[in-house]
Order: sequence, then structure tokens, then C-alpha cells
Amino acid sequence: MTQKFNSSEEASEPQALQSACENLSKLKNEELHCELKNRVAEERKLTHQILQIIIEIDLRKLYLPMACSSLFDYLVNEIGYTPASAQRRIDTANDAASSRAWKQDRKWDLS
Repeated sequence: MTQKFNSSEEASEPQALQSACENLSKLKNEELHCELKNRVAEERKLTHQILQIIIEIDLRKLYLPMACSSLFDYLVNEIGYTPASAQRRIDTANDAASSRAWKQDRKWDLS
């Protein structure tokens, strides 16, 4: 059984994102360029955090009590990734987890 994460921010985020996207046509070219650069930087940070969480979930085998036979099964059936997206994240997480920097202190940089 999957529990939905609830947050007061969760309800307002889609509305704020929709509002921001509707205003894109009003941005000057340089502002639009800067907006994309800022969003990509945010995306990298978020991806880094997600991969760290995936690694930790795998280390703890947290998916087993959820009746998932594997991390892949968990990411597809509990989290909602497509099979291809789940596999890409697992591959990247495995590469990162095997790196020396990750083994030293479970921290690494994707940039």
C-alpha cells in the first residue's frame, strides 16, 4: 500500500509552476535564458538528492517490507517511474555508490 506524501507546499506548487509558465512569454530573451539556467541548476540539485535517497533506500533494502522484490520493482510500482527511468536512476546510483567519494562519506557531486 502506497502512502501519499502530503505537504502544505504540495498543493501550491502546481499552481505556482503553472503561473510561472504562463508568464514565460512576457520574459525578455535574457531573462528567459537566465530562468532556464536557474531551473537546470535546481534540477541538478534535486536529481543529486533523489539519487542519494535511492542509494540509501537500496543500502537499507527498504523496499523489501513494501513487498517489492527489488529496487527496480519499488521505483516502478511504488514511486511511479517508468521502467526506463527507474533503470537509468539505478545505474547512475550504482555508479555513484561505487565511487571513492561516495564510499568515504556518502556524498558526491553531479555537476
